[in-house]
Amino acid sequence: MIVGLPNLNLDAEQLRLENMFRDGVAPRISPLTFHPISRDPAPPCLLVRVPRGWAGLHMITYKNWSRFYTRNSGGKYQLDVNEIRAGFLAAETAYDRLRHLRTERVARALALETPAPLGEGPKLILHAFPINASEEVWPRVRAMQESEIGTRLPIIAGTLSTWRFNLDGFVAQTQRDDTSRQCYTQLFRDGGMEALSGGILAKHEERGGFYPWGMEQRVIGGLGQYQRFAETIGVTPPLLNGLTLSGVKGWKVLPGPYDFNDSDAVLDRDVVSPPEVMLSDLAAPADVVLRPVFDFIWNGGGWPGSPNYRDGRWVKPSP
Repeated sequence: MIVGLPNLNLDAEQLRLENMFRDGVAPRISPLTFHPISRDPAPPCLLVRVPRGWAGLHMITYKNWSRFYTRNSGGKYQLDVNEIRAGFLAAETAYDRLRHLRTERVARALALETPAPLGEGPKLILHAFPINASEEVWPRVRAMQESEIGTRLPIIAGTLSTWRFNLDGFVAQTQRDDTSRQCYTQLFRDGGMEALSGGILAKHEERGGFYPWGMEQRVIGGLGQYQRFAETIGVTPPLLNGLTLSGVKGWKVLPGPYDFNDSDAVLDRDVVSPPEVMLSDLAAPADVVLRPVFDFIWNGGGWPGSPNYRDGRWVKPSP
């Protein structure tokens, strides 16, 4: 029998639980979500959703404890040393698996083994892979109208033309005569995403480089659109996010079309692949999540970081 919570003060209870999880669990868990359930005339209930953390195990530090627990059919019990080691190893293995998957997908794209026909030329590839795959995601996708799936997936620097199911999941794409400027977005069965654009990286031949601000704006918009869709289909954070640029060896990183204070440095490799960043909350601002990635690219061009951030947020450069 469900008893409920008489005289529930939602705000006070939410604050109490948030403080308990913030101060009593290490590493910290992503923000909790609260869903009050009205049962008039019976007392209401409160549903609390706790997202899985990318670190795997979380230690109870409440009231100065330092213990790990799990649960089986017989109830909760404290983990021993071997179980703790196995838990952290499993989390690290999942992280490494996704890094290898990103490397494999980039290699396939550069070999033009992609769900949409591509031509030679510079490319941008954005990846978002959930650490913990859920079996509930794909049935939710299949229950949607194909047009809804296609139009809600981000196409970076392109206009959506067609979409379809495929072996990896679902793909939306442009249909350009110049295949070097083709774009597509692949939605994987676990809710992960690969968005490739062949038209966003354009070299200014006279100045010998490209302007990243337009790329940053499109990638921020693309990741933000994916975050909203991922929440709809039930993708569970955290997600591993990576950005890759190809075909850019010898290019300068230019501060802007009206700023001629260029650096003499150039990108020293054909494929620029910044370290991945973790997205622990689907509501997190995409520009904040992506800043380390953009800073890395600007570093390659001789700059200390992206100049397009003010007070921690991305702003469009002014003329």
